[in-house]
Amino acid sequence: MEKINIHFSKRMKNIALFTLFFMVTMHAYRYFSPLFSHDSMQFSAIGEREAQIALGRFMQPIYWKLRGRIGAPYIVGMFSYLWVMLSAYIVSKLLDIRSNMGQFLLSGVMVGSLALTAANATYINWADIFMLSLLLNVLAAYLLLKPVKRLWIFAPVLLVTALALYQAYVQVYVALVMIWAIRQIMVGVDNCLRRILLQCVKSAALLLLSMVIYAVIWKYILKMTGVSPAGGYNGLILFSL
Repeated sequence: MEKINIHFSKRMKNIALFTLFFMVTMHAYRYFSPLFSHDSMQFSAIGEREAQIALGRFMQPIYWKLRGRIGAPYIVGMFSYLWVMLSAYIVSKLLDIRSNMGQFLLSGVMVGSLALTAANATYINWADIFMLSLLLNVLAAYLLLKPVKRLWIFAPVLLVTALALYQAYVQVYVALVMIWAIRQIMVGVDNCLRRILLQCVKSAALLLLSMVIYAVIWKYILKMTGVSPAGGYNGLILFSL
């Protein structure tokens, strides 16, 4: 049989190594500790299908089929590492972070974020889902802002899926577009202001389109499953009108 050679760029190797270093030093305690608190006490997703659909997170039950309904910390940790590592890699490409130190710091900031720390401490059974939502928002921003053979048309699909996993990380998409725009202005490419403005408008339009599609799909799923939308804590009052 012919040998299969898989080539990884230096950037990918660096990000993978740096992310692993920070995941181990910052979060290994959680992945190998039997101590649980808050919502982590409910480490099984059994019986959560209707509750998550009511909250608009209808992709979570599908994700559980990949990961399993039991949020074993070490499995959650492995998936979280994969999603965060890919997110850091894509961000480094989007913002053109080439230096080893820049990539090291980027990995540290993303792995050491309060969002991941709090998720591991209190929502370990959902932490990898949060990180996958993060990845999808980062990838959507990258496809939109980088000229990758018109692959930007898949950005709404990624955004809708991310919203259906965990809505809060849509702010990552918005923040990345803003950071990218500021960087482009600082670089000062000829005639870039008009192009940057058009990209920002396009980004906002695609986000609004994605939110509309998401709301339509969610309402259809609510109707098909007979689940009522949650109207209290964590509920999507605006979308449930």
